[in-house]
Amino acid sequence: MNRTAWLAVVAVAALSCASPLQAAADFGSFWTMFRRAALESDMTTLVSITRFPLESRGPTDNDPVVRITREEFPQRFRSLLDQDPGMRAEPETLREHIECTVTVKAIGGSARVADLAFEQIEGRGWLVRVYRSE
Repeated sequence: MNRTAWLAVVAVAALSCASPLQAAADFGSFWTMFRRAALESDMTTLVSITRFPLESRGPTDNDPVVRITREEFPQRFRSLLDQDPGMRAEPETLREHIECTVTVKAIGGSARVADLAFEQIEGRGWLVRVYRSE
C-alpha cells in the first residue's frame, strides 16, 4: 500500500472512531445535541458537554462568580431551566426559550443562548457559564 492510501485509511479510521462530540466541528451540531439533552433532562449528556467547575454568575458582571461542581450540576441546571431569562416581553422559562431556539451559530468559537454561554475548546463544544436571574 502506498503512503497516500495508507494515510487515507488512517484518516477514515480516526474519523469513524471519534465520538459524536469530537466529530461535531460546527456549533449547530453541538447545539442540536445540547438542546435535545436539555429538553429531555438527559443529565448524563449534559454533564459530558459541560466544563467543570461550571461558572455561574448573577445577572450583572459585578455579581460574584460561583463555581458549580459536577455533583451540584443536575439540581442547579434543573432550577436554571425554570427561571425566566428575560429575552421576551412576556414571561417564559429558559426551557421554553431553548425549545424555541432551533438553530444557533457560534461567532469566533463562542455562542450565547439566553443565560447559557458556550465555547469551542480543543475542537469540542462546551457549556462554560450560566447566568442566574436571582
